[in-house]
Amino acid sequence: GWYNGSAVQQPDNTATITQAPAEITGPLDMKGQAITGIGALAGINDLWSIDGNGKLTVIEAVAKSVTTRELKMEVNDQIKTVGTDKILTGLSAAVVQNPAVAENSKIFVTFKKNPKSLWWVDEVHQGMFIVKTEQPVVEDAAFDYWIINIVDNTTPPAVEQPAPAPTPEPAPAPITDPAPTSDPAPAPSTDPAPAADPAPTPDPAPAPADQTPPSGQLQPAASVDPSSTIQPSETVDAPAPTP
Repeated sequence: GWYNGSAVQQPDNTATITQAPAEITGPLDMKGQAITGIGALAGINDLWSIDGNGKLTVIEAVAKSVTTRELKMEVNDQIKTVGTDKILTGLSAAVVQNPAVAENSKIFVTFKKNPKSLWWVDEVHQGMFIVKTEQPVVEDAAFDYWIINIVDNTTPPAVEQPAPAPTPEPAPAPITDPAPTSDPAPAPSTDPAPAADPAPTPDPAPAPADQTPPSGQLQPAASVDPSSTIQPSETVDAPAPTP
């Protein structure tokens, strides 16, 4: 700044455009300087705009964080992410058709009255979801729902590769027991043939008592027990030999 005799003057760093440029043919680089006092901004074909009251209108906004005092949901005839439906009396399910529903949508349901039964969101498919109760409701059971679609940017899980097939172990070689050693057959015994018993000598047939033994043959003497007393025998004349 500088002293003008009465006060210190500060430099004015603002740029003033006194007349509109004829044409901007490239990006406008503000060199880090602010743009202030703007009445409104609008994009091509009004796809986005900021009016003088600070209302931002865009087709889609991407932000890491949003802080707001009030959240308003717009519904129209084409699409709505909030709505109301009901399970009719005597039934235990309601099928809600809504084009805003996607396969990965999160559905939040709040019954307006106690349905007097356990309930849950049973199925979620493209364009529809199903709300079920454990028991049929005794009267119409109305509920509000809120659809939140998920943009999943998480890293998909790695595809688990199938485990390699185990290498079969070679079958062990069969253990063969050694063939039993056969003992040599004993040589046949050559025992000498038993000697034949001598033929028995036939006893001589006793001579008939009434026959006189041939001349010159003696009759065998009768066996006499020596211990017995010998009685003198009577003298018997032998018969005369038969001529």
